[in-house]
Amino acid sequence: MYLGAPAPLFRLAKQLRLEETAAEKLPWARLSRSQLGVKFRRQHPIYYYVADFYCHSHKIIVEVDGPTHDRKKPI
Repeated sequence: MYLGAPAPLFRLAKQLRLEETAAEKLPWARLSRSQLGVKFRRQHPIYYYVADFYCHSHKIIVEVDGPTHDRKKPI
């Protein structure tokens, strides 16, 4: 489910997955491989945003705070 995300956002999400931040490493270590009994996706496009972590079955978005979220201009 990508909820109308524009094509350039998919390229950005892929780039963000390749450049994982230190703040994202710990949560991903716990959310990956369905360790909690549900599947999470990392850097998932939704509308005009890229969610840090997304669980489709439960409609949960988890955002990690940090300097990468302080962008002044939209994508």
